[in-house]
Amino acid sequence: GNSLVQTTVSRLEGMLTKKLSISNSSVKSMAQLGVRFNGNGKLELNSATLDALLADDPDAVTEFFQQEDTGFAVVMDDVLSSRYLKTAEKQGCLSEMLVKLLNTRNAN
Repeated sequence: GNSLVQTTVSRLEGMLTKKLSISNSSVKSMAQLGVRFNGNGKLELNSATLDALLADDPDAVTEFFQQEDTGFAVVMDDVLSSRYLKTAEKQGCLSEMLVKLLNTRNAN
């Protein structure tokens, strides 16, 4: 139970900071889109960063999310449908995992 929760929470957090291998895109991470964890551990969006990127290179933003096999949407779907999440759901600790993720972020 508990190690499963920690592993899944860690994988989800990692997705927000990970640089993806997206071939023709200048955007490779959520941080480049203006998404980061603030000093309190909560997600924060710098809308000026995102707006500037959308104005300068909207295709790069689209590519980041939608590139086949390596885009953020595909990679996040793999994380969310991973054996860890399926096992957590089977063990009835999925809600524990989500609560822990929220508490971890709110505690910082």
